[in-house]
Amino acid sequence: MIDYFSEQIEFIKSNYLISNNIIKNCKTALTNVLGFTIDENVKYIYEHYDEFILSWFSNEGKYIGEIQFVPFRRLMQEHDNLVEIMTECYDTELDEFSVVKDISDWYPIFQFTNGDAFCLDLRDGHVVLYEHEVFESGVNLHGLTIATSLNDLFDKWSKIHFADVYNWDEICNEEGIDIHSELAQKYI
Repeated sequence: MIDYFSEQIEFIKSNYLISNNIIKNCKTALTNVLGFTIDENVKYIYEHYDEFILSWFSNEGKYIGEIQFVPFRRLMQEHDNLVEIMTECYDTELDEFSVVKDISDWYPIFQFTNGDAFCLDLRDGHVVLYEHEVFESGVNLHGLTIATSLNDLFDKWSKIHFADVYNWDEICNEEGIDIHSELAQKYI
């Protein structure tokens, strides 16, 4: 069994500086997350971490990455928050209907300080990118597939050390994070 978060802490301690580290453990029994089967490694994360926030920087002070894990007990609350933001920001009647439809089926599982999130899509179990400024930035990454499942997300993202990639479209293909891509190799 792999504890992805403990392994990440050890990797960071030997390569970077930890600037924010909030860990709260719990004991929960789960067999799935929102109806999707999870392997023993992912099950361990959801059963043992009630909160996990970790930020790290290079020795020169350059931001490298951050993990803001959404624990099982907060999945519904964070989904409701996302839907509330959507109803305030998007025109549910016109051009933005596809965004509204997507977000109504998405549950944030990791959040980023810029407002973006990795979300579990209840329609197919894929993990997708919620881009908080979907209509304001140059490249629209809304709904980009990050992983084909929760298991796939933890497996692939951990291999690039939970890097906070600015241009996710440069590291993902139709199956999510491509650990063989040129950009991914920089994080391995």
